[in-house]
Amino acid sequence: MSTPPSSPKRYTRQSLAVGLMILLLACTLIGGFLAVIEYLTPLKPVTTAFGIVAERNEGASTPASAAAVSQLRPTFTPTAALLAPTSTPAPTLTPTPSPAPTSPPTATFTPTAPPTATPTATPTPTPTPDLRATEAAQAQATVVVLATARAQATARARKTTTAKAKAAPKKKPKSTPKPRPPRLKGRVAFPVFDPQRGTYDVYIAHVDGSGLQQIISEASQPDWRKDGQVMAIRRWKSDERGLAVLSFVDGQVQRLTTFLEDARPRWSPDGGDVIFFSRRESDRKSRIYRYAINGHSEIVLKDGLNVAFGESPSWTPDGHVAYRQIFPQTGIAIMDGYGGGPTLILEDGSATAPAVSPNGRYVVFMSQRDGNWELYRVKVDGSGLRRLTKNGANDGLPVWSGDSRSILFVSDRGGSWGMYAMSAGGGGQRLLFTLPGPIDGHVAREPDFVSRGWTEESISWIP
Repeated sequence: MSTPPSSPKRYTRQSLAVGLMILLLACTLIGGFLAVIEYLTPLKPVTTAFGIVAERNEGASTPASAAAVSQLRPTFTPTAALLAPTSTPAPTLTPTPSPAPTSPPTATFTPTAPPTATPTATPTPTPTPDLRATEAAQAQATVVVLATARAQATARARKTTTAKAKAAPKKKPKSTPKPRPPRLKGRVAFPVFDPQRGTYDVYIAHVDGSGLQQIISEASQPDWRKDGQVMAIRRWKSDERGLAVLSFVDGQVQRLTTFLEDARPRWSPDGGDVIFFSRRESDRKSRIYRYAINGHSEIVLKDGLNVAFGESPSWTPDGHVAYRQIFPQTGIAIMDGYGGGPTLILEDGSATAPAVSPNGRYVVFMSQRDGNWELYRVKVDGSGLRRLTKNGANDGLPVWSGDSRSILFVSDRGGSWGMYAMSAGGGGQRLLFTLPGPIDGHVAREPDFVSRGWTEESISWIP
């Protein structure tokens, strides 16, 4: 029995099935290829040819899991229509429709399941570099390099500066210029002892030493009256012993007292009285006296019934008296112009020759409290003791300038006596001129209670 020839309709159905299988295989391959590209591409999300969305984290370094890959496997349902991809359109193959059969087919075709596609190994993606992190790292590196360069340059500069400083000679710091001492003017009177004759003479000169001349012989302890017309002196002439007044108007000498023990006369501020001390009493204790020029009378100063025992008195600007007190205590004291209310402002066994500044603030005096004769200053209330001179020579007999800014004194610095000046605080000590002879001496044929040398002498300064 011969095989009947195949029907043309059967061959048509077989061709259609084969075409559909080929189309399905092609779509599967295209979908797998697109899935691999999507994984390697940082774009997201991507829809496959079969409508499956594939997700991949940007910059991830771990390959997709097997579950994710399995999602890429397409499934085919013969009656279902192909889904078009949302991102990349895929070509759709439409089969040519065949004419409908007039009678049901005698044989049924069951399509064979398409072979399972083996997924292609996905290479590990290279992480996409973070540009912002890279730029920040580069900037940080640049900052570090610049800081290192600056530090090295600073170290080199310091090293160079140190080397130059060591090589260059050190400059002495500029010292503040000392203020110039005030310019002095006026005339000064002072005694000079003549060893050959054994007596004193009185000289005057300008403060710079010019115009030096002897004005009277056998006299010492000069003191100018404020107007400069007369001068009180102590006379050493045997027939004129005592205190006297020398007139510069007519050159006459007027005798005031007749006791050879009377010493160191000083004019009152108003010029009407002279104060002095004397050992004229039999006990040879020094007492302070006041002589009235117009009344030609004298009194001993007392505080009630108590006599003012003291030496080397001088006036204060307000009419009080500063003096060396010898009883009941020894030191610098101040009392009123008639002896009342004596007050010891400084206890010092050797202090003498006090002089009160014209402004009434300070008392300058000479003392051996530190071993030799030096000058000191203290406030009138006894506070603020200050040493003004310091050397191995004899400094003494201080007097103030009219403005209270300068002090004149005598000294034997350098081996010879001279007239010196300094500021009120002791600065700017300088020699004005050298005296024409010594200021220290013992008058011939006089006892010690009468002549005691230069410590009981005096100088006078008038503008």
